[in-house]
Amino acid sequence: MKTSDTTKVFDLNIETILENWEIHHAIREVIANAIDEQMLTGTMDIDILKDSYSRWHILDFGRELQYEHLKQKENDEKLRNPHTIGKFGIGLKDALATFERHNKRYSKESRERPQGLCERP
Repeated sequence: MKTSDTTKVFDLNIETILENWEIHHAIREVIANAIDEQMLTGTMDIDILKDSYSRWHILDFGRELQYEHLKQKENDEKLRNPHTIGKFGIGLKDALATFERHNKRYSKESRERPQGLCERP
């Protein structure tokens, strides 16, 4: 692969790493992120529910998802807290890639509208 002098190739090798991941692995990561957010913010406990359309919702009441959360890097806030599950910013990206590979739609919405997981139309 040809690159410019300023571009570096970084192969995450996602297909190999995630080839055995199923939806339950991705859901585990989303739940872990919700638990970490509750731990870091001291907000209400997370809630997991299924709505009348058979969509699952994992509710946390912490801060909104930010662009920074989608970068692959260690999270200083999580590194300082010995009780958090995630530390390195990998789980959420792996979960999103797994949802995509399994043709599942995932949405992360505001506090007024919960996140959900459902079949893609």
